[in-house]
Amino acid sequence: MNDKIIKGLTSIEASFLLKKNGTNSQIKVKNQNWHLLLNQFSNPIIYLLFFSVTISFITSDYLNGSILAILVITNSLIGFAQEYQSNRLGEQLSSLVKKETLCLRDENYQFIPSNFLVAGDIIKLKLGDLIPADCEVLESQNLQANESALTGEVENVIKKTGEYLFSGTSVSLGSGVCKVTKTGVSTSLGQIANLTLNTNKKSEFNQTMSKLSKGLVIISFIYVVSIFGLQLLIGKIEDWQTSLTFLLALVVGIVPEALPIVTSVSLSKQAIKLGKVGLLVKHQTVLEDLGNMDILCTDKTGTLTNNKFKLIKDNYSSRLLQVAKFLSLNNQESFEIAAQEYQTFDATLINPTSQEVIEIPFDPNRRVSGKKILETLYYHGSPKEVLEMVNSLKLEEKNKILEEINQKEESGIKCLCYAIKTKENWEFLGTLYFQDELKLTACQVIQDAKSLNLEIKILTGDSLAIATHIGLQSNLIQKANEAINAEEIDFSQSTSLLFALLQNYKVIARCTPESKFKIIQILQSKLVVGYLGDGINDAPSLKVAQIGIVVDTSSPIAKETSDIIMTDNDLNNLIIAVTKGRTIFENINKYLKVTLSSSFGNFFTMGLLSLVLPFSPMLGIQIIIANLITDIPLISLADDNVDYEDIRKPKHQNLPRLMLICLVLGLVSSSFDFIFIAINKNLPEGQIQTSWFLFSVLTELSILFSIRTRGFFLKGKSPRKNAIIFSVIALGVSVLISSYLFRYINVTTISLQQVFGMIVLALCYFVISELVKLIYYKINSSQKIVAE
Repeated sequence: MNDKIIKGLTSIEASFLLKKNGTNSQIKVKNQNWHLLLNQFSNPIIYLLFFSVTISFITSDYLNGSILAILVITNSLIGFAQEYQSNRLGEQLSSLVKKETLCLRDENYQFIPSNFLVAGDIIKLKLGDLIPADCEVLESQNLQANESALTGEVENVIKKTGEYLFSGTSVSLGSGVCKVTKTGVSTSLGQIANLTLNTNKKSEFNQTMSKLSKGLVIISFIYVVSIFGLQLLIGKIEDWQTSLTFLLALVVGIVPEALPIVTSVSLSKQAIKLGKVGLLVKHQTVLEDLGNMDILCTDKTGTLTNNKFKLIKDNYSSRLLQVAKFLSLNNQESFEIAAQEYQTFDATLINPTSQEVIEIPFDPNRRVSGKKILETLYYHGSPKEVLEMVNSLKLEEKNKILEEINQKEESGIKCLCYAIKTKENWEFLGTLYFQDELKLTACQVIQDAKSLNLEIKILTGDSLAIATHIGLQSNLIQKANEAINAEEIDFSQSTSLLFALLQNYKVIARCTPESKFKIIQILQSKLVVGYLGDGINDAPSLKVAQIGIVVDTSSPIAKETSDIIMTDNDLNNLIIAVTKGRTIFENINKYLKVTLSSSFGNFFTMGLLSLVLPFSPMLGIQIIIANLITDIPLISLADDNVDYEDIRKPKHQNLPRLMLICLVLGLVSSSFDFIFIAINKNLPEGQIQTSWFLFSVLTELSILFSIRTRGFFLKGKSPRKNAIIFSVIALGVSVLISSYLFRYINVTTISLQQVFGMIVLALCYFVISELVKLIYYKINSSQKIVAE
């Protein structure tokens, strides 16, 4: 169909329809800032704190309620500020994901923002394009669509003239001219597709933290209800309001109420840092999975190589060069650019301006593409496939050509064959040789990945010879038998057998989009997999991988389905991102170990002692203030320094092991609680309560500096200055409150001599905890570190 007979809309008509029907957006945009703020409160721990605030105000305990409310609001505002700052950076970098469509307006094709499309617009779509609206196919050039966003099936769907394309799907093969029929919320399946494409992946670590939060809330309720029941049974409840306040404070003390803010601060800070070096993190939670990533699957071109092909000088015929330039016109593939820049050619052999040129888009399975003028077809592509198409060559001639090509490819040279088909016969024109040199940083990147125990696998459509050469040259593989053709893999075997097979190969050549998709699924059966795609038919693989990564030159559908967009193809940036992800994981675990070990010790012991002591071991207001004081130093762990030993392997959250180290250290804390009671049993009730308040703060601050490293605390990386500063401030504030300020809320204060005694006891606790920690990790050093 000739473009001249297709009548599109004028700018005036389009503007009228845009005002009448609205923009082409499948979802109603909410106030993002309000949504971001409200999201800070969507956590089981926050729900529990809100419940405690409500009960406090109902029982007229306004002081406790106000302090708890301040705690909730402060945490939420800090989380909002961090995510807002990160989102602002994301908005600045989101220009990398340009959503534009080639549209016929005012009788000229021009790129316009996809959200300005209206019904009646004529648009051109090509391989890799995201379909922006429901539309009818007017012209199909082998047009096929990937509708996995709607159906979940990755098979391509052939689209002929008169059939429909749906918003949110993508062009997986060929090209076409289409007429927009529905836009925005009126699209038949657009809303579903939009929801599918934009649903955030919930990271493995995030799911585990959610389970932990819910579990702790349940355990704390069961524990507190049990303590309350026993107190009621033995007649320990004299003042209902005081007892209820104490039990609510116990709940608050047991759960890690600062976990949401520590997670938010840690994720946001690292996302901002990565954004400044050119990595756009679309979903912050993917940073956690980056730290857990076991394998990164990637193409070699542009990651290990420069993606700047140069046409090697050879005795090429003028006709071969002319056809090569013709096929390279209006094409931005790196080897096409190399053909355009090689030299000036005679333009008389082919004059496409006088005839209509029909594009034959790249077929990733046949590995060929071309153009058609009238009845003449011009092809170029993979030598094997092109030679199979040319029936005018004898078998001996083909073998001789392939032998020469194989010799070139073994040296890492990419070879493209060219042929012409007319009504009468095929004509083989010859082969062009391209060189894409290895990046200077490639070997170092591979070495850095190995040092982090991050496996890199090359999945490429190139020949086995080229892929093997790059693998050997970059030190990714040491022997040629570590590379294999995807065509040799029998994907009908069981997943366990295929997983074992793939463990033997780091380079897999002749991959199709389907084989890449299957390989990633197989590896994911036991490992966390990242996928770096170039955007051509990679959307299914990007979607299925835990971490989907693309570069800024990738196709729109690839960018939509990805989690991270790179401003360049430098794998070194991804290595940096992996270390950031592992740092996040480690720092969140530091917080959990500190707060849970303290909670398991102090607050479980406190609940039990409330059954035998004639008074509450600590006032509810004191428990809440103690939590408030220690939260700020603990939050500083979100940006703490991490020992290299702690990030040299992928970590996968293991709740039983996390709970084990917390329980072990919790027993130490409980032991010192009983020592505290033995030492201070003769003191008045109020002095015991305030002394325990100070002792609880001091032990939590001291364990922070012990548990932040697995080795001897002085041999690990020094903590950041803010952790030291906030800890000193917390120490000073707790001493000031205990010895002076408590009197203003009618709570007993203690003398400076008693303060000194609590500091000495806390130092003893630190020494014993450090010793127990070293013994624990020594016993477990022979086991594989998962996470604890």
